[in-house]
Amino acid sequence: MTFLIIILNVLLLNSLSNANPVGGQEGLTDEDFKNAETLPEEYKRQPKGKWNIDNHGDGEDGQEAYNVPRDPYRKWPGARVPYVVDGRYTSTERAIIAQAITNIQAVSCVRFVPRTSEVDYIYITPDYENG
Repeated sequence: MTFLIIILNVLLLNSLSNANPVGGQEGLTDEDFKNAETLPEEYKRQPKGKWNIDNHGDGEDGQEAYNVPRDPYRKWPGARVPYVVDGRYTSTERAIIAQAITNIQAVSCVRFVPRTSEVDYIYITPDYENG
């Protein structure tokens, strides 16, 4: 009987750890990327100034400072970044996120991919409470 209780607890914990947060989560859809193409120009602007993801400059002690981590364990394997998007975003907000992903992919080797079973991933969530 004790063994059965242990197994049931393990199954319960496993189902809770795999549960979606409130609002659900998923990757962006083809429709989100199509909607991004029709966003008003104000949502498509790039940041002002030079925006170069490979930009580097002088660091402390005359060393060059890079935006990219040097340690391999800090990098996403194959420059593939698994992600999920919180289900509470509106279709316009999802299109804005899709536009941002498109912009980043256009200037870097980084590729965002919808999460499947990866342990490490980016969770894009709204912060409505803090504005």
